[in-house]
Amino acid sequence: KLEVIVEGEGKNKLMNGRTVTNHIVHFPAYETVLERGAIVQVRIETAGQHSLAGKVLTKEVVHD
Repeated sequence: KLEVIVEGEGKNKLMNGRTVTNHIVHFPAYETVLERGAIVQVRIETAGQHSLAGKVLTKEVVHD
């Protein structure tokens, strides 16, 4: 699992975000769209040439 900073909504109703190492991550949104800048935990399920894809593990935003 990785912490991902939400950037916004992308194509095919998927959310986009970036890891702390700047990798692009695509993941499905929950019923409510996550706010830009939120930090969520994502389980990576597939890796492509330019991005990763996974599912959000928790609906709660990770706070420091």
